Amino acid sequence: MIKPKNRSATQIIRELQILLKELESYLLVETQGGKHLPTKKPHYSGASGGVRLLFEEGYFNEARSFPEVTAQLRQEGFNYSRNTISMALLRAVRSRLLVRLHAEGREGRKKWVYIIRK
Repeated sequence: MIKPKNRSATQIIRELQILLKELESYLLVETQGGKHLPTKKPHYSGASGGVRLLFEEGYFNEARSFPEVTAQLRQEGFNYSRNTISMALLRAVRSRLLVRLHAEGREGRKKWVYIIRK
């Protein structure tokens, strides 16, 4: 059995504060603005990750056609086939991240446009 030491509450609090500062120094990351807890970086892999990236950048605040989305994804370095990008957009629509609407295209043809769900 461990025998308790004769310590006052203030001594115990001081010891705990020292231990907490030591633990903080292991967890915190130093930046220009001071020390912060490290944040988990978002995961943007695959075509769906590219669509999420565009969504978080506010790209879909305006209605965007499929060719516009494809071109923007390629600019961001997401070089995937049209079918793969189409499926990623469809998943975003099904998960209620985006809305897909009919719009007038060239020569009166209908086309899909994607916009953020509000």
